[in-house]
Amino acid sequence: MLLIIINYTVRALIVLIGIIFISGFLNQYISFRSDIQPLIPILGLVFILWGVYRLITYHSNLRRYRNYDEDDES
Repeated sequence: MLLIIINYTVRALIVLIGIIFISGFLNQYISFRSDIQPLIPILGLVFILWGVYRLITYHSNLRRYRNYDEDDES
């Protein structure tokens, strides 16, 4: 059960990092070069999409694995 919680937490943190990149919150503390400044929101969007994809695939695989175990027992 602990590994499931850790997996969901790490995947949610990836989405949170993407939201931080898009919001521009890091611009207050870190100064990026002007030529890569426009790429930060794009990187944030990639992180969000990748994190959501990982959450969905992990959830569906976990559900499939649990259903497989229940079918095996009966």
